[in-house]
Amino acid sequence: MKSATGQGDESSTLRVTTKTIANLILLADFSEEPEEEIPIEEESSKTVEKSESLNDKLNLNYTISINLPETTNEEVYEKIFNSIKKTS
Repeated sequence: MKSATGQGDESSTLRVTTKTIANLILLADFSEEPEEEIPIEEESSKTVEKSESLNDKLNLNYTISINLPETTNEEVYEKIFNSIKKTS
């Protein structure tokens, strides 16, 4: 789950998701055969088609947080932001 979600070990989302799946497994009845067979190959090909069409609509957003030091000296801030401009 960690590699699929990209969340860290302390992530509450990952912890709750994992607990939910574990509880669903405990509640599931695996003693009976399923009523109908689900074709795996068909389902996987549909998934590929869907994911390929979703790539055209995928937008990524990045949020960058900068922790600035507490200071009244404007020169410190100017140096930080000039350094950011140079690297981008």
